[in-house]
Amino acid sequence: ELGQVQKKAWQQGWEVLKVQVEGDCYEVYARTQQGQAIEAFFHPETLEKLVVFRRGREIFRKDGFKG
Repeated sequence: ELGQVQKKAWQQGWEVLKVQVEGDCYEVYARTQQGQAIEAFFHPETLEKLVVFRRGREIFRKDGFKG
């Protein structure tokens, strides 16, 4: 499963630094193509990108995601 999450993050154009399970989501630490450090959370079953933070600020949230 972690390999699939890494692949999803890579498909975003990110350099994956670390993947771990956090609560009931996958948490990915990565760098964007612009070199910005980000933290992203993916759904545990669908592997959909749910929310992304950069420097503690939310920069993406999937429509309808309340977590």
